[in-house]
Amino acid sequence: SAVEETVKMLNRVGARESDWTDVAVGAGLALAPSLCVIWLGLGLTALGLLVVVEFVAGPLWLMGNRRLWVVGIEGRSLALFIDGAAALAFSFTVLVEVARLALSGPWAVTAIARNVVNEAVRLKVSLVFVILLIFALAALPGLLHESTPLRYRVQSFLQYGTGGSFLIIALMVVFLAVGSVAFEQRDRVIWQTMTKPVAAWQYLLGKWLGVSMMGAVLLAVSASGVFLFTTYLAEQKAIGETAPHQPRGASEDRWILENQVLAARTRVRVAIPPVDNEALARAVEERVTLARRADANYQDTQAERDNIANELLTQARQQFLSIEPGGIKPYVFQGLERARERAEPLVVRYRIDVGSNDPRITYRITFHVADAAPRVVSAPLGQTLTLPDIYPTAIDEHGQLQLDVANGDVERGVLNAETITFPPDGLEVFYSVGSFRMNFLRVMVVLWLKLAFLGAVGIWAATFLSFPVASLVSFGVFVVAEGAGYLSDSLDYYDATDTKGNLIWYRLISRLIGLPISRGFRFYSNLRPTQNLVDGVVVSWGTVVWAVVVLGVVTAAMYGIGVWVFRRRELGTYSGH
Repeated sequence: SAVEETVKMLNRVGARESDWTDVAVGAGLALAPSLCVIWLGLGLTALGLLVVVEFVAGPLWLMGNRRLWVVGIEGRSLALFIDGAAALAFSFTVLVEVARLALSGPWAVTAIARNVVNEAVRLKVSLVFVILLIFALAALPGLLHESTPLRYRVQSFLQYGTGGSFLIIALMVVFLAVGSVAFEQRDRVIWQTMTKPVAAWQYLLGKWLGVSMMGAVLLAVSASGVFLFTTYLAEQKAIGETAPHQPRGASEDRWILENQVLAARTRVRVAIPPVDNEALARAVEERVTLARRADANYQDTQAERDNIANELLTQARQQFLSIEPGGIKPYVFQGLERARERAEPLVVRYRIDVGSNDPRITYRITFHVADAAPRVVSAPLGQTLTLPDIYPTAIDEHGQLQLDVANGDVERGVLNAETITFPPDGLEVFYSVGSFRMNFLRVMVVLWLKLAFLGAVGIWAATFLSFPVASLVSFGVFVVAEGAGYLSDSLDYYDATDTKGNLIWYRLISRLIGLPISRGFRFYSNLRPTQNLVDGVVVSWGTVVWAVVVLGVVTAAMYGIGVWVFRRRELGTYSGH
């Protein structure tokens, strides 16, 4: 029954207070560097650093929320910053030593990769990015105010901690990959390497391996910091709680945090009715007939018929997702058998559009599912909103959920002024399919694959370009690849003709340039692990495998082209300076 399922969900959320897995994972993340410290013989160094740091940070922590008049920062926030920066810096040092040991094999590839790691520590450009990463991660927790709902604090930290760290590491990987190859050619250091029995493929593979290893080290440091502080932050007091996990009533803040943020959910979009091919063919024929009558020179081609069919399908889909004032439509979500079995709460995410979406106007919308009373919400236009706590008992035995939506307030009999429309992705159902911890791990794997691809791009560009030009090309590829999805969506609304069908040349040129770029890098932009992590959406193992295959193939292609170019480059040219 609905009551039993509700009790199960409440007990499940309450049981997370005593869940030992987060403690175990945190202890493991702390134990691994400790074992590495002992293995590397850095125990006394670590102990001395700990004493010095706590000698400074300890008194600041005891000051609590009192501000230091010298810097204008609360004592506890400053202590947290010092502890975080010291821990991240020491972790980086330890992991660099581990990377050096891992690359200490007697092979040309590992020797070149180890030199890249050593070079990364010495280069001023690399050190700037490393220091920036450590300081940004350490300072970010102090910017989250306790008056903000806990779910927003956790989401903000995940967004800026993960996304900001990846941006900094990606820039460093690009410049390190380009500089490692270009500087050795510029400074004739490469002569000492290539005069030994080192093939071109070994040289470039070693460079890529070293750059990828350095990216993995920095990603591991930032990921451990983000995960540990997220776990710490999730145990703080939420809105509506007298103490952590001790609500005065039902804490909506805690409920949303546990079920929508620190989760791994999958999405199911509303089922679009199947296409009646015969009716579609008749409608296309009618359109063609009318066009012939209106224009004697009308060209009846297959491409024109396909355009008409696509236009009719778009209109039918838009009509299906539109509700007139006072109207009620049932929308069905299929394939929810797993959600029914897991007995997890579902969340409906929706967005309504009306004309130009005037931000001053809100519409009253009524939602209704089985085994629950109708819900009336006041929805602003053009904004993505959620309808939480849809009980799994609303799913029938066929795994279908029917959601009835009314354009108006059915309880008061108040109708809205205009027709509302859901965009194609504006009506979705989310339910949990895994844990936040494993989802976080998969996100980090995908981010590392993207870093490895960027490293290959930088090495490829440096095989035939100077450092400034190769850096510009690599950075341009990074920017275009990250923004390919946004560019593709924008071009869908940027037509080359006006409302009267007249061709606009500058728009046509923009589309001819933008469409190949957006489609060419769509494989990269479709991977949005950080956004999925922030939204609590699962990054499946299938996505990880797809990323390994696609990014692996593209990276291998870049590597192969780089080897081909590098073999034909004259490295012995002497400028006379």
